[in-house]
Amino acid sequence: MPHPDNTVEMELWYSSSNTLALDFIKEFEKYMVDLQDSIDFIPRFVTWACTGCSSNFKERECYCDGKYCAPNHGFMKGMNVKGTDILTEDLREHCLHDRLKSDGNEYKWWDYMKHIHQQCFSYIDELCSKSAHEEIDESYEDTMKCVDQGFSDPDFKKGENYVLKKNAGRWKEYGTLYWPSVTINQVTYRGDITAENILEIICAGLASKPNVCLNFYKEEHIAYSKPSFLTANRDKFASVELLIGIVCLLICINVVLIFCYRKCQKREMEENLSDQVSGAVSHYIAVSEQVSTDTRI
Repeated sequence: MPHPDNTVEMELWYSSSNTLALDFIKEFEKYMVDLQDSIDFIPRFVTWACTGCSSNFKERECYCDGKYCAPNHGFMKGMNVKGTDILTEDLREHCLHDRLKSDGNEYKWWDYMKHIHQQCFSYIDELCSKSAHEEIDESYEDTMKCVDQGFSDPDFKKGENYVLKKNAGRWKEYGTLYWPSVTINQVTYRGDITAENILEIICAGLASKPNVCLNFYKEEHIAYSKPSFLTANRDKFASVELLIGIVCLLICINVVLIFCYRKCQKREMEENLSDQVSGAVSHYIAVSEQVSTDTRI
């Protein structure tokens, strides 16, 4: 994991029709109240491409002419669930999260997810989503307006969608082959996706441990000693030491330059004095010779 700081980026890769993901969200919600200032949480959605599939399949299961299809939900066929319904709910959850996060009410998204899981299980249709919006006192129409604006064309089946495109590209970069999955600071977590496991990883990525982490360590009997002042601020001290080193280096350079300058000046003065003395001596000798000549005459 990258060096810890005071914020952890957490991405949850899932589908709104996946029961395991919804179970995780429901269990992890209890920690989010204390972690919301320490986590940059981003919900991500898994899709697969089937541009070569039949028109009927793409019409029912995909958006953007087969570029983004809902993951396998064969166990729901008895309920006559369409993949486009699942994708629409994915986009609703994305839009709702973005709006609530920007408003400082991200906790409402977790309330929404908990409500739809309890009331609708793994199939969230329009009525269920409207009910959940009313439960958290948010506008369903504003969410759907955001969903519509995410498409480049009014025909969702053919137009591009920037949210699904971005997620598909990121998913390909990570190379993760299973879902639901969690990435912490852009590193895929390899292990059981449980609320406790993810909390432990998040706490490890925080330099300053919130109370929820300290309580978790205590409950799980995980050894943890609070770092000393010097250890906790080692980066700050390292910066101070670097600054002092640079200042000392500059002083040394200035001293060397001054020394060299004075040495050059001294050499130049000595050369000038030598030239003057030589000139005076030469002049004196010339005068002396002239006087001697005059005396003999």
